[in-house]
Amino acid sequence: MTIPFDKNIILNFFSYLSTDAHNLIEDVVTDDFTLHNPFDTKHSMIEMFEAFLLLKHYIHYSFTHVNDENHNTYEAHGNLQILDAEEDISIRIPMSATFSIRNSLILSIVLSTTASRSEKEILLRIRRKALKDAVVLLNKKISTAV
Repeated sequence: MTIPFDKNIILNFFSYLSTDAHNLIEDVVTDDFTLHNPFDTKHSMIEMFEAFLLLKHYIHYSFTHVNDENHNTYEAHGNLQILDAEEDISIRIPMSATFSIRNSLILSIVLSTTASRSEKEILLRIRRKALKDAVVLLNKKISTAV
């Protein structure tokens, strides 16, 4: 299912953005933290939106600027705010996101950050914890559905 392209839908989508649960580069602590084409070829916005929903508790993305460069490419800059009361973590990492859209489908997403090495280590730790919790939630959903 695809939906008509709307900037507000994109903003809502990225407000839940944390990490790509499927193909994020595992070694986030390297100097380059860039995620490119995180999904197989073409997926609808709805499908991709669902992939991020379970991680929204940990990481929040807030935009400061959206720039319409051309009809197919959009850019956003903001801060990735990581909140985890259990581990007493609250940091803000500057990030930018560039995504290409054609026929209401997101074709590619590129994320980049200027985070320090220690911030990336925190991001990796929180990501692993979030994914573990997401698996537990999914298993509960599956077991109650059967």
